[in-house]
Amino acid sequence: MAREFIFLIFDLRQLGSAAQLIAEAIVRYTTPVNNPKILLVKDHNSGDESSEDTLYVRDSLLRRYDVTFFEEPSGGLSEADTEGYDLIWLNNPGNPMGSEVTKQRLLSLAGGVVLQGDDLSRGEGFNVEDLTGLEHVDNGTEVRCAGRDYNHNNNNGEQYRLVLDPAKIPGVDDSTLRFEYGNDIDNTRVLRDDLEVLAYAVGGPKECIEERPAIVRYFK
Repeated sequence: MAREFIFLIFDLRQLGSAAQLIAEAIVRYTTPVNNPKILLVKDHNSGDESSEDTLYVRDSLLRRYDVTFFEEPSGGLSEADTEGYDLIWLNNPGNPMGSEVTKQRLLSLAGGVVLQGDDLSRGEGFNVEDLTGLEHVDNGTEVRCAGRDYNHNNNNGEQYRLVLDPAKIPGVDDSTLRFEYGNDIDNTRVLRDDLEVLAYAVGGPKECIEERPAIVRYFK
């Protein structure tokens, strides 16, 4: 039974050493294969925004694995594109998913799927709730708390405080369970009863306590 993860974090380079540990934990949880064959897909809709993030995932975070890098065709992923892989990792640093064809292909896979990007809780003109298990509320650039709006965008405002659940991500060092993140993270609501939240993001100053899903999974 495959496990599916949805990353709602923009640029993993900002997390420092935590990014490596989290990425490897996600691979372990998403596939039971010891040395999985991973297809890293750059979403066609990503444009040039933070294009170096995709290369960072390939060259640093997944360097210990058997990874094939693939730029998504404009028509979306086909069965032939994904055949033979244990895990599909779709990266789009800062835009919604571009292809409904790709969404349907990911839904049909028997293996694991990782979605990584701060706008992947929605598609470009189509709904992705059946894939993510999340309802898109807004893009998370602002957090309202105690009657005020706090900006969270491009490292020019407040820092999201992210907290990982050690019971759900075992093996991650205690020093990486809490960290700060200065960009936007999609604001979403959980739709599925079987969806697990592995990490929460809390925005605004320390007095604010509203928790938003940051990393989630469910079993296919």
